[in-house]
Amino acid sequence: MSVFYLIGTALAPLFRRLYLPASVLGGFAGLCLRFIIPPDWVTIWAALPGLLMVPVVTASPLGNGLDASPGQAGVKKTTAIIKMFAILYIASGVQILIGIILRELFNGAMPELQLYKPFGYEMAEGFAGGHGTAGVIGNYYKDLGLPYWETAQGLTATYATIGLIAGILIGIVTINVYVRRHNNKSSSSPLAGEVRWGVTPPPAPPARGGELFVSSKKMNYTLHLAIILAVCGIGYLLMYLVKSNKVPVINQLPIWVYGLVVMYPVNALIKRVGAFSRHIDKDVKNSITGSFTDYAILAAIASLPVRGIIAYWLPVLVTAVLGLLCTWFCIFGIARWAFGGDKSGKTGNGKADYPLERGLTIWGTMTGVFFTGLMLLKLADPEYKSRVQEDYSISFSMTTLSGFILMPLTVSFLLYQGFWANIALQGGITLIAIILLIAASRAKTEP
Repeated sequence: MSVFYLIGTALAPLFRRLYLPASVLGGFAGLCLRFIIPPDWVTIWAALPGLLMVPVVTASPLGNGLDASPGQAGVKKTTAIIKMFAILYIASGVQILIGIILRELFNGAMPELQLYKPFGYEMAEGFAGGHGTAGVIGNYYKDLGLPYWETAQGLTATYATIGLIAGILIGIVTINVYVRRHNNKSSSSPLAGEVRWGVTPPPAPPARGGELFVSSKKMNYTLHLAIILAVCGIGYLLMYLVKSNKVPVINQLPIWVYGLVVMYPVNALIKRVGAFSRHIDKDVKNSITGSFTDYAILAAIASLPVRGIIAYWLPVLVTAVLGLLCTWFCIFGIARWAFGGDKSGKTGNGKADYPLERGLTIWGTMTGVFFTGLMLLKLADPEYKSRVQEDYSISFSMTTLSGFILMPLTVSFLLYQGFWANIALQGGITLIAIILLIAASRAKTEP
């Protein structure tokens, strides 16, 4: 797998305009060369994404609140975050509903496909969660004893690839069309040539944990890794105790929920110990989880069950195309209403609040990953003159944490409830998000 990652790194400059990371390119290299790989190795690769994503999800709360600066937040900032959070959930609800409805239609029109019950949910998870979520889905389905866990994992990775490429390309087209129509008055500055061609110089590396020496940096890295893996271990132990004692309801929760349950109090304890908290750095944490995620993505793509995916090619194609269209109209239509100020969406009247930039970050997240949203924001706002980046980061964190909690409920309904019960659940969650968006939009704000 490391060899394939190196191949992906070498290929990355050739695909610079598509912004495909080395892990994705390396995964496809492994998929193309899989005929030379022993089958037992491929079986191990298929199990790796679920295992590697446990520390990634578990580490999410680590470092939260340690660098908070009091006095910077206001009512206007809070409502903007809430509105972005609500739009993220509305778009997610739309994607899940599309998957549920299309599965029902294909089951009626093409019963020979024998679509399994959660079929279609992979689109929402692949689009919004990226390739890393493929491992989460595969691991969760495997723990539930579902025989199609490998196919579901492969389909999620397939949707993630479609979403990543289409999301970036459609996002770039959206920026250019918007700039031409509005003479770029909505964005903070024109599309920079160096950004448009993907050759923006990398920023200076941030200081990690305030360390001065290489040895102390390594120790700081090891400290973060030790905390993350220790919490994962406690989470596995807690899950074992719950399952061995057959505790009702919670014995069906996935491992990452137990990890989060342990990490939150651990992070709170770290915050209270000032002498210890200054050694915790989100950049170091992200570096660790990024390495896990890269290998999880590579393994998920390299182990794709090609035959199973080909068998479902028509439902996958229809679901992906319809999902992209509905997601685009949903996000940019709502963003213009919530942040646009007037029908044109221009910011020149002083009332709008960067509708294009906010829509792009949400679009990037709901078709790719967090960094896709940041990349599209960079294209529209190269100098980061807007407040969108910070609002986006907070709303994304809120969505991610709550999403991992709601995932077991969604899967449980898909497995054990009927069509209309699932429509009611997802429709209800989406309706709550719509009400939240309306309430936040009507709140009185002061600049």
